[in-house]
Formats: sequence, C-alpha cells, structure tokens
Amino acid sequence: SMDLMKCQRNFFSFCKGKTLGGGLLFPCISNIVVAGLESKFGFVEIRRGFLPGVVSVAAQCRLSRRICRRLMLTGDVLGASEALEVGLVDLVVSEKLKPEDILSCLR
Repeated sequence: SMDLMKCQRNFFSFCKGKTLGGGLLFPCISNIVVAGLESKFGFVEIRRGFLPGVVSVAAQCRLSRRICRRLMLTGDVLGASEALEVGLVDLVVSEKLKPEDILSCLR
C-alpha cells in the first residue's frame, strides 16, 4: 500500500455506503473522491482497541493532522457532507447517478 502512495497514476474513488477503517486507503490516496449522499466514513478500528495502520499515513494526504487525530482517536463516523467539509471527498452526488453522469459533473 505504500507503493500505491508513490504511484504516478491518477486514482479516482467512488464511495457508496460505508467506507471504514482500512477501506479508507483508496479514497485517501485518490486524486478525486466522489461520495454518495448516504456514504459514511471513519477510522472505527479504535473502537475495538486497534490503531489505524498504513491508512493513517495515507489519510494525511487528504486530511489535516488535527482532523486525522480527532477521527483516529474517537472513531467518529462522518457523513458525506462532513467528509466534504474536511476534505476527505471532493464531490457528493446521488447514488442513483451513473458513472458517466458523475464524470460529467467533474468536468
């Protein structure tokens, strides 16, 4: 996963539903992250007594240190709009949109 962070390719992530824990790796290293309206995001490992692993390094590519600390120490789960506010996602859309419609929103 550290190799992914060094990769010179562009990554695009579409998050629908729950994107939690290690599942946040791809959105954190993506150039563009689109989330469905009902999406949820969080580093919930801490609730089970585990610290986020490699994803904690990747998260700092998108989130400020302050936001990273808060989310990783509390296990708080963000909705799509709050994820947009903190910079985890770039665009929030209806889950009903087709991929080609989402791409047109980005142009």
